[in-house]
Amino acid sequence: MGSGFSVDKETYIAKENFTPLVGESDDPNNKVLKIRKGDKLILKRAIPPNDPGPSDDGKWKAPPDYERHREALEDFGDKVYYMMNTRTKQKGFIPRSYVAKDGTLECQDWYFGNTKRTQAMHFLSYPFNTDGSFLVRDSEKPDCYALTIKVFQNSKFTCKNYLIKQDHGKTFYISER
Repeated sequence: MGSGFSVDKETYIAKENFTPLVGESDDPNNKVLKIRKGDKLILKRAIPPNDPGPSDDGKWKAPPDYERHREALEDFGDKVYYMMNTRTKQKGFIPRSYVAKDGTLECQDWYFGNTKRTQAMHFLSYPFNTDGSFLVRDSEKPDCYALTIKVFQNSKFTCKNYLIKQDHGKTFYISER
Protein backbone atom coordinates (compact mmCIF):
# COMPACT_ATOMS: atom_id res chain seq x y z
CA MET A 1 0.00 0.00 0.00
CA GLY A 2 1.56 3.21 -1.13
CA SER A 3 1.02 6.74 -0.06
CA GLY A 4 -2.15 8.18 -1.54
CA PHE A 5 -0.73 11.68 -1.45
CA SER A 6 1.81 13.35 -3.63
CA VAL A 7 3.37 16.57 -2.50
CA ASP A 8 4.91 17.60 -5.79
CA LYS A 9 4.29 21.33 -5.42
CA GLU A 10 4.20 21.48 -9.22
CA THR A 11 2.65 24.46 -11.00
CA TYR A 12 -0.68 24.04 -12.76
CA ILE A 13 -2.85 26.39 -14.82
CA ALA A 14 -6.64 26.73 -14.48
CA LYS A 15 -8.15 25.64 -17.83
CA GLU A 16 -11.49 27.29 -17.07
CA ASN A 17 -13.37 29.13 -14.35
CA PHE A 18 -14.62 27.09 -11.42
CA THR A 19 -16.95 28.50 -8.79
CA PRO A 20 -18.07 26.33 -5.88
CA LEU A 21 -21.77 25.91 -5.27
CA VAL A 22 -23.28 28.02 -2.51
CA GLY A 23 -22.14 26.61 0.82
CA GLU A 24 -19.27 24.51 -0.59
CA SER A 25 -16.65 27.12 0.18
CA ASP A 26 -18.25 28.36 3.43
CA ASP A 27 -17.20 25.37 5.55
CA PRO A 28 -13.57 25.95 6.63
CA ASN A 29 -13.15 22.18 7.00
CA ASN A 30 -14.08 21.46 3.39
CA LYS A 31 -12.81 24.39 1.33
CA VAL A 32 -13.55 24.17 -2.38
CA LEU A 33 -11.30 26.55 -4.29
CA LYS A 34 -12.65 29.22 -6.64
CA ILE A 35 -10.43 29.71 -9.70
CA ARG A 36 -10.35 31.84 -12.84
CA LYS A 37 -9.13 30.61 -16.20
CA GLY A 38 -5.40 31.21 -16.37
CA ASP A 39 -4.80 31.24 -12.60
CA LYS A 40 -1.53 29.63 -11.55
CA LEU A 41 -1.98 26.98 -8.89
CA ILE A 42 0.53 25.11 -6.75
CA LEU A 43 -0.21 21.45 -6.13
CA LYS A 44 -0.20 20.65 -2.43
CA ARG A 45 -1.70 17.13 -2.46
CA ALA A 46 -3.40 14.73 -4.84
CA ILE A 47 -5.50 11.67 -4.08
CA PRO A 48 -6.01 9.11 -6.84
CA PRO A 49 -9.57 7.77 -7.17
CA ASN A 50 -8.47 4.22 -6.28
CA ASP A 51 -6.53 5.24 -3.16
CA PRO A 52 -6.98 2.49 -0.54
CA GLY A 53 -6.36 4.81 2.41
CA PRO A 54 -4.06 4.29 5.38
CA SER A 55 -2.50 0.85 5.67
CA ASP A 56 -3.26 -1.43 8.61
CA ASP A 57 0.41 -2.32 9.00
CA GLY A 58 1.27 1.26 10.00
CA LYS A 59 3.57 1.88 7.01
CA TRP A 60 1.44 4.80 5.97
CA LYS A 61 -0.55 6.94 8.38
CA ALA A 62 -3.17 9.38 7.21
CA PRO A 63 -2.40 13.07 7.58
CA PRO A 64 -4.89 15.05 9.69
CA ASP A 65 -6.93 16.28 6.72
CA TYR A 66 -7.12 12.93 4.91
CA GLU A 67 -10.86 12.36 5.47
CA ARG A 68 -11.71 15.79 4.07
CA HIS A 69 -9.77 14.93 0.91
CA ARG A 70 -11.61 11.60 0.62
CA GLU A 71 -15.01 13.34 0.98
CA ALA A 72 -14.09 15.85 -1.72
CA LEU A 73 -13.01 12.98 -3.95
CA GLU A 74 -16.38 11.27 -3.52
CA ASP A 75 -18.24 14.53 -4.23
CA PHE A 76 -16.40 15.19 -7.49
CA GLY A 77 -15.96 11.60 -8.66
CA ASP A 78 -12.64 12.68 -10.11
CA LYS A 79 -9.07 12.91 -8.97
CA VAL A 80 -9.09 15.85 -6.57
CA TYR A 81 -6.17 18.15 -5.93
CA TYR A 82 -5.58 20.27 -2.88
CA MET A 83 -4.01 23.42 -4.30
CA MET A 84 -3.01 26.97 -3.53
CA ASN A 85 -4.07 29.73 -5.92
CA THR A 86 -1.03 32.01 -6.36
CA ARG A 87 -3.29 34.97 -7.23
CA THR A 88 -5.50 34.78 -4.12
CA LYS A 89 -3.17 32.77 -1.84
CA GLN A 90 -6.21 30.66 -0.85
CA LYS A 91 -5.98 26.89 -0.51
CA GLY A 92 -8.67 24.37 -1.30
CA PHE A 93 -9.91 21.42 -3.32
CA ILE A 94 -10.28 21.47 -7.09
CA PRO A 95 -11.27 18.66 -9.49
CA ARG A 96 -8.28 17.63 -11.61
CA SER A 97 -10.28 18.13 -14.81
CA TYR A 98 -10.22 21.93 -14.28
CA VAL A 99 -6.43 22.25 -14.26
CA ALA A 100 -3.47 21.28 -16.43
CA LYS A 101 0.20 20.99 -15.62
CA ASP A 102 1.96 24.20 -16.64
CA GLY A 103 3.86 23.91 -19.92
CA THR A 104 1.79 21.06 -21.38
CA LEU A 105 -0.43 21.04 -24.47
CA GLU A 106 -3.45 20.57 -22.24
CA CYS A 107 -3.23 24.17 -20.95
CA GLN A 108 -3.29 25.70 -24.45
CA ASP A 109 -6.60 27.22 -25.63
CA TRP A 110 -6.17 25.67 -29.08
CA TYR A 111 -5.67 22.10 -27.78
CA PHE A 112 -8.93 20.14 -27.69
CA GLY A 113 -7.60 16.75 -26.60
CA ASN A 114 -9.79 13.75 -27.37
CA THR A 115 -12.12 15.44 -29.88
CA LYS A 116 -13.40 13.66 -32.98
CA ARG A 117 -12.79 15.11 -36.45
CA THR A 118 -16.51 15.81 -37.01
CA GLN A 119 -16.75 17.61 -33.66
CA ALA A 120 -13.72 19.76 -34.53
CA MET A 121 -15.17 20.71 -37.90
CA HIS A 122 -18.54 21.50 -36.31
CA PHE A 123 -16.93 23.74 -33.69
CA LEU A 124 -14.91 25.65 -36.31
CA SER A 125 -18.06 26.19 -38.42
CA TYR A 126 -19.40 28.75 -35.90
CA PRO A 127 -19.30 32.35 -37.23
CA PHE A 128 -17.03 33.61 -34.43
CA ASN A 129 -14.32 31.32 -35.82
CA THR A 130 -12.91 33.23 -38.79
CA ASP A 131 -10.67 32.23 -41.70
CA GLY A 132 -7.49 30.70 -40.26
CA SER A 133 -9.04 29.60 -36.96
CA PHE A 134 -7.64 26.25 -35.92
CA LEU A 135 -7.49 23.64 -33.21
CA VAL A 136 -5.20 20.74 -32.40
CA ARG A 137 -6.59 17.47 -31.11
CA ASP A 138 -5.47 13.92 -30.46
CA SER A 139 -5.39 11.90 -33.67
CA GLU A 140 -6.97 8.50 -34.03
CA LYS A 141 -3.54 7.38 -35.31
CA PRO A 142 -1.13 6.48 -32.51
CA ASP A 143 1.55 9.01 -31.54
CA CYS A 144 0.03 11.74 -33.75
CA TYR A 145 -2.01 14.88 -33.34
CA ALA A 146 -4.49 16.33 -35.82
CA LEU A 147 -4.68 19.95 -36.96
CA THR A 148 -8.05 21.25 -38.18
CA ILE A 149 -8.06 24.68 -39.86
CA LYS A 150 -11.01 26.77 -41.10
CA VAL A 151 -10.25 28.17 -44.57
CA PHE A 152 -12.13 30.28 -47.11
CA GLN A 153 -11.94 28.45 -50.42
CA ASN A 154 -14.08 28.64 -53.59
CA SER A 155 -16.32 31.34 -52.08
CA LYS A 156 -17.16 29.33 -48.97
CA PHE A 157 -15.71 28.24 -45.66
CA THR A 158 -14.46 24.71 -45.26
CA CYS A 159 -12.16 22.83 -42.90
CA LYS A 160 -8.85 21.21 -43.77
CA ASN A 161 -7.38 18.43 -41.66
CA TYR A 162 -3.71 17.56 -41.32
CA LEU A 163 -1.70 15.11 -39.25
CA ILE A 164 0.99 16.37 -36.91
CA LYS A 165 3.68 13.72 -36.72
CA GLN A 166 6.97 13.43 -34.91
CA ASP A 167 10.16 12.14 -36.50
CA HIS A 168 12.75 10.05 -34.66
CA GLY A 169 14.52 13.22 -33.50
CA LYS A 170 11.25 14.28 -31.83
CA THR A 171 10.73 17.16 -34.30
CA PHE A 172 7.10 17.82 -35.20
CA TYR A 173 5.97 18.22 -38.81
CA ILE A 174 2.66 18.48 -40.68
CA SER A 175 1.51 15.84 -43.13
CA GLU A 176 -1.64 15.62 -45.26
CA ARG A 177 -2.02 11.91 -44.46
